[in-house]
Amino acid sequence: MIISKISQISQEIKFLPDKIQKAINYIKQTDFSKLENKTYPIEGDKIFAVIQEYQTKPKQEKSAE
Repeated sequence: MIISKISQISQEIKFLPDKIQKAINYIKQTDFSKLENKTYPIEGDKIFAVIQEYQTKPKQEKSAE
C-alpha cells in the first residue's frame, strides 16, 4: 500500500518498482475527466488504467462491509 498525495509522490517515486512508477506517471499526466469509461493500456495488459462510472445506493439502503 502506498499512502501519499499525487502532488508529493515525486520525492518517493524513485523508491518504488518500475511498473508502479509507470502507473503513477500515467496518473499524473492524464486528465481523467476527458476519458471514456473503458480500459486504457499503459504497458500492454500488464499495466493498465480502468475508468468506471456508476451510481451507488444511498448509505441508508446499504450496510457496512
